[in-house]
Amino acid sequence: LWQGRWEDARDAAAAAQRVAERVKSLYLYAMSQSLGAYASWCLAPGPAALQTISEATSWLETRDRGLFISLNYGWLAEGLVASGRVEEARRNAARALIRSHKQDRIGEAMACRAMARSAARGDQHKPPGHYIERAMAAARARGSPHELAVTQLCHAGIELAGDNRAMAAPLLDRAEDAFRSMGMAWHVAEAARLRTGY
Repeated sequence: LWQGRWEDARDAAAAAQRVAERVKSLYLYAMSQSLGAYASWCLAPGPAALQTISEATSWLETRDRGLFISLNYGWLAEGLVASGRVEEARRNAARALIRSHKQDRIGEAMACRAMARSAARGDQHKPPGHYIERAMAAARARGSPHELAVTQLCHAGIELAGDNRAMAAPLLDRAEDAFRSMGMAWHVAEAARLRTGY
């Protein structure tokens, strides 16, 4: 999933759901549902995928199954910001940050990037840089080169949207180098799109 191989991720999620049904693991089923829905959203953003993640997340919450649920909150924050549903996005980002205090930090950087994108549109009380720095700190705390590079890509996109090419160029360079080293072809293409799209 973090390599941006969305179709493979969706297929893996479907396979995991079949296993979950066989072994009667409701937790695995709900997480697989969420993962597959996020992959589907990345391929073709739409409300159905976000609804699936939201329902699976609610199921996990009501049954007190919180293991790695920060991922779900991060996915929801990202999708809801992109859909213009700012208040819902903010609530899910806050839930991801609360989970980070319980040592579940997997969705923390993603939630912060979502808030940075929202702030760049003027939807938050703090500037985008505040959330970018929090995302970078979360990535460093986890020792995650993937999260660092994806955050640099996000930061570059925000800078380019503000017509700040000088700031964006080195961010794209560093992110693209990291993506290549990690075999993240979709992200390499996204960096190239940003370079030529603005």
